[in-house]
Amino acid sequence: MGDLASMSLACIKAGVPSDLTMRQLALLHVVSSGRQQVRDLAKTLGVSKPVITRAVNSLAESRLVEREPDPADGRNVLIAIRPDGKWLLEQIREVAHG
Repeated sequence: MGDLASMSLACIKAGVPSDLTMRQLALLHVVSSGRQQVRDLAKTLGVSKPVITRAVNSLAESRLVEREPDPADGRNVLIAIRPDGKWLLEQIREVAHG
């Protein structure tokens, strides 16, 4: 996540909706490498599970991520990036690095 600050600046340049927070951007970045449980996202990002849940709710409403049942444990869900989320990250990365 070393390039998160440059990605944030790229968001502004790319015209990403202003309601996308740094936490939501970080969450998108993490799940872009694979599905994650809420507990693991909270640990990775150094925040509580309720904070992650709120970020996921917002991103899910925007259709950037989705919840999937965890095949290993039906009590848990996995957070996965959706095609729109991948596309958004690609646009941000292009602006940040191009």
